[in-house]
Amino acid sequence: MNDNIMTTDIHEMISHWLKTPKNGYLGSDYGNDLAIFKQALTSNDKNAIQEIISNMQTDIQSLQGCEISIKNPGLGDSITICVDGNCRQHTLNYMD
Repeated sequence: MNDNIMTTDIHEMISHWLKTPKNGYLGSDYGNDLAIFKQALTSNDKNAIQEIISNMQTDIQSLQGCEISIKNPGLGDSITICVDGNCRQHTLNYMD
């Protein structure tokens, strides 16, 4: 993780990314596809989850080179994302 950026900043960037629909900005494919994300978690599809992480790293360049894991502890839309061992709970929906 970039030493100049705080862990809270990173997780705020992730939270923003999670809340932004794919192609949510004109001329950019920034954001995530909630349906695909939820399906990957529900089916525990490790390849699909890795692709989501890769897309997140592409969209949030501060995450490039970071170790990222995503876990769904069976709490519905609540997920845990860890970046270089720093974990935070996030909500999977476009509106909070």
